[in-house]
Amino acid sequence: MRQEKSLSLKNLLLALLVMALWGSLFPMIKIGYRAFDINTSAVPDIIVFASMRFMLSGAVVSLIAWLKKAPVAHPARKSLLPILLVALFTVFLHYTCTYVGLSVADSSKTALLKQTGPLLYVCFAFLFLRDEKFSPTKLAGALVGFLGIAAINLDAAGVSFALGDLIVLAASVFSVAGTVCSKKAVGFASPFWVTGISQLVGGVALLVVGLVLGGKFPAFSLSAAFVFLYICIA
Repeated sequence: MRQEKSLSLKNLLLALLVMALWGSLFPMIKIGYRAFDINTSAVPDIIVFASMRFMLSGAVVSLIAWLKKAPVAHPARKSLLPILLVALFTVFLHYTCTYVGLSVADSSKTALLKQTGPLLYVCFAFLFLRDEKFSPTKLAGALVGFLGIAAINLDAAGVSFALGDLIVLAASVFSVAGTVCSKKAVGFASPFWVTGISQLVGGVALLVVGLVLGGKFPAFSLSAAFVFLYICIA
């Protein structure tokens, strides 16, 4: 019993740590725009900035997976399509919308709007994943969450969403699709491989698109390097 309580406390603390790191990323990305002197009206520059983070993070996690000899399905190509779908939805589409949305939306509001993703997952995941069960309690909880999101967009004219808000909401939808793909992908490969390869592939795709659209690499300084390192670690 004592061991079970210890594990529960450990899992709770880890979950809180993850949420704290996740929440801190929104203001830190906006700080990164200033530290790197990125023109937030130039979407290609934003995409190139995002690609740098994911290529480095993906490479590091893939290296960890290789050193840990993390398991992968045999033949390995069975894992390839699910991981590529994770890269498409979770990294490329999700974070393109997130970074662009952050350039025109308030970071605290963005963090709240991104909670649409988990709410949509609660409502619809059972359609795609066998181990997810639908229940009236989940639906009621999700409804309360949706009402909260509507409340933060309430003004004198009623509930309204600016362009940046809609872009962030699109990111939430893509994150749900990515989460479903991730759940399927980890059935074929270690979460280390799924995370590392999807971030690396997604980062390369972002870089290619950003450069094709005319994006430029940001100039590094010591303060900018620390911000970038924090974003990658988080």
